[in-house]
This record gives sequence, structure tokens and C-alpha cells, in this order.
Amino acid sequence: MKSKREWSFIKKNKQRGNWQFIFADRVTGKEVTKSFSTRKAAQAEKDKYDEAEKKAQLKAQSWDKADESQRREFHDLQTHAAKQGYDLWDAVRHHDKFLATSSIDRIKSVV
Repeated sequence: MKSKREWSFIKKNKQRGNWQFIFADRVTGKEVTKSFSTRKAAQAEKDKYDEAEKKAQLKAQSWDKADESQRREFHDLQTHAAKQGYDLWDAVRHHDKFLATSSIDRIKSVV
């Protein structure tokens, strides 16, 4: 099976006089087409897509290197968050915002 990266290409649509960027949807694997008036714009979109695919592959490789206990811990964390009804990234952003506005750091620096 071809990798998704091989599924991204540009072609000229002679009937409509535009350029098409064709790629496989990341989730479904189905073909998706976006039209652009210039080849340069289509190439820029293709480059952006290919870069995102490259980053996704790097993330997948780091997940593959994680040991079983780390994977189990992450699964337990996701399951707990789903049962409690919140999104993990919302919790992380909320905690980051709390740390940015927390006066605890100011107290520590004074002492």
C-alpha cells in the first residue's frame, strides 16, 4: 500500500483552467481535491500538506518507541478524562493559564 505522502500530487485541470492538489484524507484515506488558480498556490498547499505528514510520521515514531507502561498510563489518562467529561488539551491549557497568572511563583521569588 502506498503511503499517504505518495498520495499528494498536483495536476492541471485543462477543462477548467486551474490546478488541482489531490491527496488522501488523513482519517478516511479517501481522495480529496482542492482547486487553485495558479500552480504556485497549489504547490504551496502541497508543501504544507507534506510537511504536516512528515511531522505526523515523526510523532508516530516516538509513540512506537514508548514502552508499554507509558502507553498504558496514557490510555488510563484518556479513559479517566472521558469518564469525567473533559478534554485533556482543555485541561492542559487551563493549567498553563493558571500557572501564568499564579501568584505562587511571585511568593517563592520573594522568599
